[in-house]
Amino acid sequence: LESALCFRGRLAGCVVLSGWPTRRARAALAAGPAPSTRFLVCHGLRDDMVGCDCGKAAAAALRERQVDVVFEGFPGVEHSS
Repeated sequence: LESALCFRGRLAGCVVLSGWPTRRARAALAAGPAPSTRFLVCHGLRDDMVGCDCGKAAAAALRERQVDVVFEGFPGVEHSS
């Protein structure tokens, strides 16, 4: 997520797995126009290392900036699955 938001070139898309919006990612998202990159944020619903709420927060932060984002939660999937 952070790499895609901080990258100044064009990206066809970004897949985020068990991720969260870091301080630098939030700053990059707030600093400029919404990226044209499409995002797929995926998170295991049984992730005990990075809570699913972190993935949902990432998707919500992108949606707030009108970024094309899809969130997919996977039942039964843990962090290391």
